[in-house]
Amino acid sequence: MKRLVSILFVLLGLGFAAAMPLFNAGAQNSNKFRRANGKVITGQYIVVLKDDADPDVESNRLSNAFGGDRAGGFTFRKAIKGF
Repeated sequence: MKRLVSILFVLLGLGFAAAMPLFNAGAQNSNKFRRANGKVITGQYIVVLKDDADPDVESNRLSNAFGGDRAGGFTFRKAIKGF
C-alpha cells in the first residue's frame, strides 16, 4: 500500500512538472509586446532583440520576412540591440 501511494505521488509530481510550461507560456507572451503610451508614430515600431542577436543581420532578415522598410531606420547596438 505504501508503495502504491509513493508511486501515485511520483506520477502526480511528474504530471505537474510536465504541465508547468503550459502555465508559463501565457505569462511569457503577455509581456512580449508593450503598447506605447503617449506620442505614437503610425507605422513605425521599435524592435528589441535578445543580447546575443546581431542587430544588422536580424533587422534585415525580419524586415524582409514581414515586408518592413528599413530605409531611414536606425539600428541600436549599444544600450539595447534592436532597430
